Amino acid sequence: MKIEITKNGPYKVIGRIPLSEKKLVTVDGKTEVKHVKDYETKDTTYLCRCGKSKNAPYCDGTHKTFFDGTITAPRGNDIDTKTSDPEIAVMQNHIKGVSGPLSVSGYVRISDEAGLFEPKTKVSLCRCGASKNKPFCDGTHQTINYQDKH
Repeated sequence: MKIEITKNGPYKVIGRIPLSEKKLVTVDGKTEVKHVKDYETKDTTYLCRCGKSKNAPYCDGTHKTFFDGTITAPRGNDIDTKTSDPEIAVMQNHIKGVSGPLSVSGYVRISDEAGLFEPKTKVSLCRCGASKNKPFCDGTHQTINYQDKH
């Protein structure tokens, strides 16, 4: 299972990694993550990273007209880490009223045409298209009030 970052395009998810939507809410003064729904996945699923898809979280090709997805995050060395049950969660922050990143948990190889990024068991991938640390989320979605439901 892996995620390939296509040049100026979507995340190409290979291997039927479970995909769900989760939301951050406040319950009794505490922040909790609640499951909202599951999304269909295929052997290969394309997820939007430009922030403008009308079919979020899936890519609809809108990026082709404007998106500069130049990778700015540093790369690392790959290590052979195996973790079971990888998952991708489309995050919605109901506390701040914005759509958030793709939260990837479990070990999933993340790479682009230039190589692999340092493996971690939890990363947040930018969905708004405006991160200064692409492909990773830097919180810019909060500043620009990103909403994936156009």
